[in-house]
Amino acid sequence: MTNPFLTLMLPSILIVLADMVSFALPLGGGERNSFKVTLVLSFTMFIIILNDQLPGDSSCSPIIRTHFCVCLVLMVFSMLVSMVLTRLAEDGRLFSCCGSKGSKPEVTGTKNEKEDEEAKADISVVQLNGSEEDSRMLRKVVNFLEAFAAQTAESERNRKFAKKLDQIFFWLYSILGTIYFFAMIFTMAKHQCVVNHFDFWY
Repeated sequence: MTNPFLTLMLPSILIVLADMVSFALPLGGGERNSFKVTLVLSFTMFIIILNDQLPGDSSCSPIIRTHFCVCLVLMVFSMLVSMVLTRLAEDGRLFSCCGSKGSKPEVTGTKNEKEDEEAKADISVVQLNGSEEDSRMLRKVVNFLEAFAAQTAESERNRKFAKKLDQIFFWLYSILGTIYFFAMIFTMAKHQCVVNHFDFWY
């Protein structure tokens, strides 16, 4: 088992392990997604190269084929989840075509109206000693700062929520991947294919 393990099983384990460690990269910036795409393409090329070397489909087709398919599915699913979480961290939506973007302006508008009334009440004191133009400019500055603070707080909430989901998926991915590899190594070590050459009698 040593030679097949070193040439077939170990490379797939190392590539999936690198995919797990890639969760240490930040969600923003695109470095993680680019790295995961590179891993998926590398593993795909690895499978294509081995496709001509492995025995063909038969009653005793090698179980390593199933293992490679499972690894590829895990890596592609991890890449897609990372892309979705990156989008969620950016603007709080899972997809560009979906989200509550249409309902937000009403809430924002109501909030801005309340903030404008409070700002007018505060600025009315300034109007005693300043001109109307100065108070109008001050009101614009206050509104801009409040809107910027609200947007920053919302972006921070989106990043924290996406980071929490990212940590949950990382631990699930690590635990399930580790269990799968131990189970697959045990199966490959104990699996023996027995073909009954006289089954045509039945």
